[in-house]
Amino acid sequence: MKYLLVTASLLVATASPALANKQANRQAHVEDHYKTVIQQVQTKRIKDLEADGYYVIKLIKTNKNGIPDLIAIHPEKGVLFSEVKRANGKLSPLQKYRIEELKKLGFNVEVHYGKTD
Repeated sequence: MKYLLVTASLLVATASPALANKQANRQAHVEDHYKTVIQQVQTKRIKDLEADGYYVIKLIKTNKNGIPDLIAIHPEKGVLFSEVKRANGKLSPLQKYRIEELKKLGFNVEVHYGKTD
């Protein structure tokens, strides 16, 4: 009998439930590590922007998917949208579309590729 394991980004057919469970745990660990790295990079970017005089808002849920992670507002420099990625992160097609959409509206937009150290 084969068992089918489905996670957010993993589809595995395996001959044993023990192996399926081990693979699911490994995938969960990778996803947790990725989330931790992104949180560290975002926290550092927020601190850097605030040190530069910006008022920073982290967007968690919006009515538009693909919108950048942060909105930074500066009294003289205006509004900056910041999409935060880990050092080797990639933009999704929807994120690229939203960034171009915001630029066409006249907003400053950055993609910040950060390190955690």
